[in-house]
Amino acid sequence: MKRRYDRKKIIQELARLAFSDPTDAVALAFLPEGSDISGMNVSMVTELKVGEKGGNQVKLLDRVELIRLLVELVGRDDVQCAESFFLALGAAGADAEREGL
Repeated sequence: MKRRYDRKKIIQELARLAFSDPTDAVALAFLPEGSDISGMNVSMVTELKVGEKGGNQVKLLDRVELIRLLVELVGRDDVQCAESFFLALGAAGADAEREGL
């Protein structure tokens, strides 16, 4: 049986979550009930509470903990390599944002 996720894919996914833009996740708290959220990036959302009196709360993944886990997975000796990876990931995200992806 082939593994669905290997170490590299797990590291990439954790990095994507750790450095993703929370704008859509925060906007989720202000959307009217029943709104279409397709196309929104809400992968960082761990909990959404809708208050009875209109106050909403969105809880997000802990970025610091994600980064800590990434450092452990990459290894302390490979921190420089990880830094290069994160810089490349950030550049790719910026390129995608400029292109409207």
